[in-house]
Amino acid sequence: MLKILENKLHGLTHKIIHSGLILISIAIDFKEGSGCYLLSLTDAIQDYYTSIDSEFLNLIENTCSWFEYGGSIINSQYPIGLLFDKYCKNNGGILFSIKLVFQNKNSNSNNQKVAIFSEKNSVFNNDLIKIITNNIKLSQTVMFGDCRKFQMLNKKDYDELFNSIFSLSRTTCEYETTINRLFGSTNEIYINTKNIPVKIHINNESFLRSFKKDINNRLIDIKDILNYFVSETNVALDSHDVIFHGTVLPLNTPLIFLTIFCSYVDGIVQLVLRD
Repeated sequence: MLKILENKLHGLTHKIIHSGLILISIAIDFKEGSGCYLLSLTDAIQDYYTSIDSEFLNLIENTCSWFEYGGSIINSQYPIGLLFDKYCKNNGGILFSIKLVFQNKNSNSNNQKVAIFSEKNSVFNNDLIKIITNNIKLSQTVMFGDCRKFQMLNKKDYDELFNSIFSLSRTTCEYETTINRLFGSTNEIYINTKNIPVKIHINNESFLRSFKKDINNRLIDIKDILNYFVSETNVALDSHDVIFHGTVLPLNTPLIFLTIFCSYVDGIVQLVLRD
């Protein structure tokens, strides 16, 4: 169930979206602007989750906006779950403060910020809604997407699930049939998947590569991925756990399974290695 908690501190409102084990805090930062507008924006975000305000959907075009986390700009499709995998050391949850920063594109003759309030009935009149709605979609993907299935599994059940899938598919050589029987039809996705983008994160480095869905007519699994990246990293990969959606992956997990059922919104299989 989606929860929005409101905490007012120093006149600012922070919205916390509780998404399973993931806590997303959207902190609004209005540089050189009106604190009053800051509160209006936050209130409008909250209103979105209760009832969509048609005026809130009106786009305004005089604002340059972006998200920041830890001082770095992140795009609207940055997988929030990736932050969870990288920085949360247990399943107790963690709070991230993702900052939404915006500045007006134009300024008036006195080098002051142009007024951002609309004279009409709408609170806004710029393009900020695109970033807001993208973030909302992202949080909903994290919460309502297939990743929640894996957050609810304990390690024993998770290992048994993937081991059985891998064993059945290897024995029968009918991985697609096995997956269909367990999870429903994925024919179109499976057939159309030619290459799988994988990004592996270890320490402060990230490596992005593309893999074919099978090697020599067999399934490519997590162990294959680790073996591939051995030559590119300076660490012993076999001493690290592979984290995906908050869960330690068995090394025989088929990569195509992650792609079909629980890829992030950016379409990349994001794997975090933690010792």
